[in-house]
Amino acid sequence: MAKPKQYREAVEGVVDARRSFLKKAAVVGTGAAAASAGMGFNIATAAGKTTTWKIQTSWPGGIGLDIFKEWCNSIVEKTNGELAFKPFGAKDVVGDFQLFDAVKNGVLDAMNPFTLYWAGRMPAAVFLSSYPLGPRNPHEWDVFYYSLGGLELARKLFAKFGMHYVGPIHHGPNIIHSKVPIRSIDDFRGRKMRLPGGMVAEVFQA
Repeated sequence: MAKPKQYREAVEGVVDARRSFLKKAAVVGTGAAAASAGMGFNIATAAGKTTTWKIQTSWPGGIGLDIFKEWCNSIVEKTNGELAFKPFGAKDVVGDFQLFDAVKNGVLDAMNPFTLYWAGRMPAAVFLSSYPLGPRNPHEWDVFYYSLGGLELARKLFAKFGMHYVGPIHHGPNIIHSKVPIRSIDDFRGRKMRLPGGMVAEVFQA
């Protein structure tokens, strides 16, 4: 079944916007097929004379951290030597839930976290990341961010805290890992689960 013309035009516009953005961006956040994680940086620190920024991700290891470090190492070339990133893995400098304040207060210059970590102080941040019944595919997140005002919304939210949200990058969908078979909603009853806060936790508590 063919997609509506308006939807096709939105997707085509997103593709062009992403190509232009990736050519120019020095700092990028993490988005997702099923989750979108943003990145923000401290505006005051960015205005300084230093060309090396300390940036920490929420990836603790594996291919996620490898790709993050590879991307950081490419920034010097992408900015013609004007900017360099010193990458840190999860908890190397501060814990995941301390990243927000670490960037806000200048301990770190930038972060690559999952925005839903900030649901307590920024409830709308849940909708910038993975949430129940939300977008599942990369192009759906692209349409949200680049055609429906998601990027502008994210920047307004982070600007209130003195940070600038640059944009999303996609990764694979989030899934639930269980030691026992889960075949229906009833199978969740009585099980202990580790979940992010905000609306996501509230949905599973219902």
